Amino acid sequence: MPTAGASLRAKQTLVPARPATRRKQPSKAASEAEIGAIRAGLGKVAWLVRNTRPDLAFKNGQLQQRVTRATVQDVLDFNTLVGDARRGKDTKVRIVPIPLDEIAVIGWSDASFANVTAKDGDPEALASQAGYVIGFCKESDAEA
Repeated sequence: MPTAGASLRAKQTLVPARPATRRKQPSKAASEAEIGAIRAGLGKVAWLVRNTRPDLAFKNGQLQQRVTRATVQDVLDFNTLVGDARRGKDTKVRIVPIPLDEIAVIGWSDASFANVTAKDGDPEALASQAGYVIGFCKESDAEA
């Protein structure tokens, strides 16, 4: 099984926000090259989210919504996300067998109301997000 950080080891997945003075202008628009690099990197992170790193899902989804109108702050946020992914590169998902006559399906959900800016970029227009996790366990564990 590949480790969670396998897809993010190459340094080119970080998008430099240079010169340093640019970092002081977080609301400035990102360049086309930066937007392209962020878009490609978000695809790699999405692969990790789907396979072994659901902990990165919110930040990745939030940046995916903003990528077409990305700012320097989004470049910095993307670099933070890549750092988070790299720090957890040894994270693994362990799947253990469960006899079919003992299996239970369990689910969790959570939602936040008006916690992110809507896709149109209007800071007054907020959107809500929800997350769902479906899993399997032994029936005796589900009753605990």
